[in-house]
Amino acid sequence: AIRFAKKEWSQTKKQSIFGLTTCNGKKLVFLVPKPWKSEDWVKEINDKVIPFLKQAFPNRSSFTILLDGEKLLHAPIAKAQMDGGGIKVFPNWPVYSPDLNPQEHVWAYTEDKLRDIEGDRDTFETFREKVLAAARTYPAREAIHWHAEKDGEARRSRGWPHRQVIGFKRLCMPSP
Repeated sequence: AIRFAKKEWSQTKKQSIFGLTTCNGKKLVFLVPKPWKSEDWVKEINDKVIPFLKQAFPNRSSFTILLDGEKLLHAPIAKAQMDGGGIKVFPNWPVYSPDLNPQEHVWAYTEDKLRDIEGDRDTFETFREKVLAAARTYPAREAIHWHAEKDGEARRSRGWPHRQVIGFKRLCMPSP
């Protein structure tokens, strides 16, 4: 992975992405605007997340998801939108928990894939397209295996059935 010195970080263009991997191998990945506000997240919940979950699980009317600690994901207006769509958020999850959240592994995989396909002369728009392409190549079987393993553990320890996992990540490109 590319590492930036503190002063280099301010000279990079950044693109945040949102990703969801379900226990049945479905993936949703999209770019998020900068700045990304709670109101934007509410729109994405309504326009993308709820329809995606309903398509991934057509026989379900409620869903349990895991969100990372990004504050806007937990804003009151977002919670209200999720409640209206039958989405419950698993509470009290550690902010960064790669051993408990397979979506954390998606980002490391995505960044490695991105570095393989990005070019020195890529425009930022091309970079954005490649971010999505790289994220979409994550082998869902990795998440499915994790879900199966953790589901058994969860039933024994907490009683939480793993249904979907959501993550959020920012990827960077040096400014030209």
